[in-house]
Amino acid sequence: MLRHGERPVTYEEFLRIALELRCAAASALERPRVGAACRAYTATVADVLAADTYAVRFRDARSGNLVDWNHPHATPLTFRDLVQHGDHLESLLAGWGGASGEWSRGQPYLALHCAGCERIVMIDGMRRLAWLASEEEIGQELFIVEQSGFHWPRSAADMGVVCACR
Repeated sequence: MLRHGERPVTYEEFLRIALELRCAAASALERPRVGAACRAYTATVADVLAADTYAVRFRDARSGNLVDWNHPHATPLTFRDLVQHGDHLESLLAGWGGASGEWSRGQPYLALHCAGCERIVMIDGMRRLAWLASEEEIGQELFIVEQSGFHWPRSAADMGVVCACR
């Protein structure tokens, strides 16, 4: 993914932002076993869609429905696929108060990155990103704070499903 203005940040800063955002992702507090590092950068919605960036909702391999990470048939779902599948997008955004677009465009997005397979899981900002992509606001810049590394533990629920290194 194109990372503009990339700069290192501390793990403490990553955690502070996760707490401020009230990040509820199951893997928000997990750390990779090797090469853990955090960084902040900007990327456009188009950059994110072009990369292997995944949602924290998954597709049931049997029914095709959206499911959580712990579903026995959960398979990774890229944002590209999510936006192209109208039913999934509608299900994800149903009842979300931000669908009117009335939220701060400068609010950070949180991500986990596997340095082995280069896959990224957006653990906070999933609905905002999906909404921007569905509205074709692909030039919108996003401020992303990301934790990266190798060998994510199995307890890193979302990354455990997405990571292709296993």
